[in-house]
Amino acid sequence: MPQYEPPFPPTTRRRTATEEDIQARQTQDNPYPQASPHRVGHTPGLHGEDAPYLSQQIIRPGKRRTVEEVERDYPDDPPRRRTTVVVRTPAKPTRRLERTRFHWFVFVGLGLFIMILGWLSFSALSGWWSVQVDDWHYGRPRTYQTDAVVGHNGDSTEHPSHFVAVKWH
Repeated sequence: MPQYEPPFPPTTRRRTATEEDIQARQTQDNPYPQASPHRVGHTPGLHGEDAPYLSQQIIRPGKRRTVEEVERDYPDDPPRRRTTVVVRTPAKPTRRLERTRFHWFVFVGLGLFIMILGWLSFSALSGWWSVQVDDWHYGRPRTYQTDAVVGHNGDSTEHPSHFVAVKWH
């Protein structure tokens, strides 16, 4: 297996700054502005929050801004495009899937299920129809009345007792 060199040389261990290094840093003209204390550890000027830019130009939404031509380091190079070109490889043709086939038990089960639903529906419908026809014939609640001689309080054939039967349920 070939060995590769690391892309960056290994870092040396950080040493503490000496008094001479501190004096040299304080006397130099530092090209970077003073770092914000809120961004400890960051290079000053790297983030836009460190040095806010306040423009006097008013930009209204909906208006197009013109972009000034930037001087290029190498004038012979063509200008770079602002968009990324997406290269897509053509898709492979898809394979048509086979038709789904069911076991014959599935169809037998569906037939039995439909038959059971039909039987339950027919039973409920026939019970409802029977009650409906009885309501048309006898009314609701069901009643029955008759006259008979049973020996109550002096009833006779000329004056029989009158009985009424009512079915409430």
